[in-house]
Amino acid sequence: MKHFIRTTCVAMASMVIFASCKKDDDKSRTELLTQSNWKLVSDQEKAGSAPWEEYIDDYDPCELDNYFKFNTNGSVVLDEGPTKCDPTDPQTETGNWSFESNESRLNLDGYVVDVEELNGSTLTFTSTETFGGVTYIYKQIYRH
Repeated sequence: MKHFIRTTCVAMASMVIFASCKKDDDKSRTELLTQSNWKLVSDQEKAGSAPWEEYIDDYDPCELDNYFKFNTNGSVVLDEGPTKCDPTDPQTETGNWSFESNESRLNLDGYVVDVEELNGSTLTFTSTETFGGVTYIYKQIYRH
């Protein structure tokens, strides 16, 4: 009897986990991107084959409460959040966004980044530049 109860509990837990994962799978990339605000939680850089360096600690608290809101009509709003670093800055700035390359790239007013991860809670994108023969990779991670 104990084995039956344990097996039933494991099966039910598996179904709950599977069902919660399935919800994100059912959403389009546009729905995932536009469902909520995105706040920066990690800003990394990698030069060549060097390890990733994290720069999020270099941000002021007034920058870390900023967020992006992607809208289904192709507009994107950068909001300064509850605290502004400079009180004279506008509360919001607006631009445009679109997916490219089978939704694997995100165009933000002409600045194109590679979408590494997009799910119900995380947006990760990277961009690459080469200076003096060294390739730099930049990674930003956003969460709700």
